[in-house]
Amino acid sequence: MHCAAIFNAEPIRTVSDRDVDGLHERACQSQSGHYRLCLHRSVTDPVQEMIIAVLSSAVFGPHRHPTGKSETIHILRGELRTIIFDDEGRVIDILSLSANAADNSANGGRVQRLEGGIWHLPLCVSDFAIYHEIYVGPYDRTVDVQSPRWGPDINDREAQAAYCAELRRENNLLVTP
Repeated sequence: MHCAAIFNAEPIRTVSDRDVDGLHERACQSQSGHYRLCLHRSVTDPVQEMIIAVLSSAVFGPHRHPTGKSETIHILRGELRTIIFDDEGRVIDILSLSANAADNSANGGRVQRLEGGIWHLPLCVSDFAIYHEIYVGPYDRTVDVQSPRWGPDINDREAQAAYCAELRRENNLLVTP
């Protein structure tokens, strides 16, 4: 399921707290529980740069991006955990991102970068999170989001929700307000 998005049309674009608050409101109104402001103009741009609002209720499936397509996330509000999997679907690491400096640890911080080819799954562990994501373009969902054979079907929201709920329980990643 694609999340709803606004694409930038201007050559210069700033992002204010009001914009961020608006993204949070749109995420609350969306069926997917997330909403993005694309700072780039097109999926064909060589750099895909977005401000994304995600609610704790939003679910994604585990995925990876092709080799050579890195992803960087800079947390602005809230908390995220990125679960890293091996090729068999076993959890091998959990990275923490927090907008609160006191919560940053040796296994986390404010910014994370993942090379392509790494199985991962972001989970919001606060009521909501806002983050800045940079991805190597151009973007083609059929190529750039690869689902593992061991994960839930990418088109089955209920299976993804059950999978995420189980990961949260097994790894004590419950939502904290």
